[in-house]
Amino acid sequence: MSGIVNNTGAVSGVIGRTVGGAGRVIQLVEGSLVTSGAHNSTSWAEHTSATRTTIIPSSINSKIFIGGVITCYVQGGGNWTAFRRDIGGTVTMPLYDNNGYGSYLGGALPIANHGSWNIWAIDSPNTTSAVIYSLASKSSSSPYNSFTHKATKIYLMEIAG
Repeated sequence: MSGIVNNTGAVSGVIGRTVGGAGRVIQLVEGSLVTSGAHNSTSWAEHTSATRTTIIPSSINSKIFIGGVITCYVQGGGNWTAFRRDIGGTVTMPLYDNNGYGSYLGGALPIANHGSWNIWAIDSPNTTSAVIYSLASKSSSSPYNSFTHKATKIYLMEIAG
């Protein structure tokens, strides 16, 4: 047991936790900084292949925490964004999409909207093969232009299961 006991008897720090076991971070993968890309469809599609980030889980029991930081410009209508997963060519899109919609950024026509937001999910890919995550988008109406810019990135964290 390690920790600090203050004058009220409260304890802070790590208490009786051994290093290893379920819940520990095994690896962290930081994707490339994406500063451009466009999406212009009312169907789900990969927003830009530049957001592809690969992780190779060390165990089939591992969980993958997927975090995304998205900066986007939406011209007209709105844009839903979710994650896309590819395992050996088998694509799941959208992955955990909030009942078919994903995270939304939009505005009323003819107004354009700039925005930055975070999305995240926890996945159980059940494989030790390479898993590729990227962003998927679906626009709500026409004109339906969504431009990724400035600071879009995906982070992947393998958690022991």
